[in-house]
Amino acid sequence: MKDYKGLKLRMPGTASFTKSFAALGANPTPMAYSETFTGLSQGAIDGILLPVLTGFSGHYHEVTKNLTLDNSFYNALSICISESLFKALEPELQKAMIEAAVEAGKEQRVFVEQQEAGAIEEMKKAGVTVVENFDPAGIREALEPMYQAMKDKIGEDNFNRSMELISKVVE
Repeated sequence: MKDYKGLKLRMPGTASFTKSFAALGANPTPMAYSETFTGLSQGAIDGILLPVLTGFSGHYHEVTKNLTLDNSFYNALSICISESLFKALEPELQKAMIEAAVEAGKEQRVFVEQQEAGAIEEMKKAGVTVVENFDPAGIREALEPMYQAMKDKIGEDNFNRSMELISKVVE
């Protein structure tokens, strides 16, 4: 947790990101993504919040020498379909789509995990120090006020369902 203190981190300007990292002690810095590579290389920001594969494919390991795997956010992808189109489908097709989406999600997590492992090894070879020992309890404790604010904003039922889904992914 102490490593977050005062760290100028580029992230999206959304409240969930900026408030969360401010609660961790960082200095959240909204900045256009297109400016981040230069921002890092010139020292305008200390770090950037990115998925591992995005950082690797963007060559951020060329301008940063540390990668922290703090698992503070999970960047999930979704399969979307309009409610009217989904309801217009036959029940068997609806069921098949849901089952396929669940299976695709499982496969995607395995694929990303494998790809990330390879990218991390390549970054290590390039001289990047990888830090994996984070304090999830400390993060949760620091973010408790954010959790309460979100519960108040989205409703207790939605909040509880979200936390249940998160706990299944974190297992």
